[in-house]
Formats: sequence, structure tokens, C-alpha cells
Amino acid sequence: NTNNNKSVYNSLYYKYGTMTASQNLQSLIYKKKEDGNPALSVLDQLLVPHEKVYIDIPDVEAAWGVIRSMQIRGAPLIAIVACLGLAVDLASRDETVKELDGMKDDADAILALIQKKTDYLRTSRPTAVNLFNALDELANIVANAAAASDDRDVRTRVVTAV
Repeated sequence: NTNNNKSVYNSLYYKYGTMTASQNLQSLIYKKKEDGNPALSVLDQLLVPHEKVYIDIPDVEAAWGVIRSMQIRGAPLIAIVACLGLAVDLASRDETVKELDGMKDDADAILALIQKKTDYLRTSRPTAVNLFNALDELANIVANAAAASDDRDVRTRVVTAV
């Protein structure tokens, strides 16, 4: 349910902090593309205040990279970028989408794939408590979505929940 997704990210937003540096300088931009898939870009904080450059985050590898290199900073932003990076990866990255297509109703395989990706994201900043807490919260949400029963396949429920 899209409203549940909004409440999850609103919860992260209020729990872990604000997402904008000022009204004119956003730390991240998360939106739907014309094809309906999500897109994420983040402000390269290593270049501020001299330049305003946004980095596209198409997958968990890119999210990992900006977290690890400290191109984004601050516990709240790190947690949010990890979760949104996973959402973009699951919904938009061709390789991940193809892999998920083959797992439509195999909850264990889908959960294992997501666990692998979240474990990888955890290595980006091993001491980031908010990152770990947010990924743990997301894991619970994903497990509940996989266990739920409705007219959608497991893959759709899980990807929508993220």
C-alpha cells in the first residue's frame, strides 16, 4: 500500500531528522520518474559550499558508495539514503528486477536477496547506529509484507513495502 510506504518514510524522516539543509539546498531528491519507478539523487556534501552537485543513486552499490565516501553525512541522511537506495534498486535496477521476476512467489528467495543487499549496505558505515536501526525496521516491514496474504504476488508486496 502506497500510504503505508509514505508512513514508513515519514516515520524515518521524523525519527532520524530532516532531509533538507535549507529551503534552497536539498540533501536528497526522491521522486517518481516518467515510467513510474522511483529515482534518488543526493547532494555531494564534499563539494558544498563551493558547488551544488547531485549524484544519482540507481542501486545499493551507489548508495553504499556515497555513504562510505562521506559524500553524504549525518546519521539521519545516511539511514534514509540506504533505505531509499534499496527501494530504487528493487524497483528500477534491471538486473535486480530480472532476478525478482524469477522469484515472484518464493518469499524465502526474495527475503534472502533483500537481506544480502541490506547486509551490504551495513558495511558502508559499520558504526552507524541509525543506519542499522533503519535497516532493521525495514527488514521487519519486508518480512510482514512477505507473510501477508492478498491478491498480489509476494514479490509485488515486498517491493511495494520497501
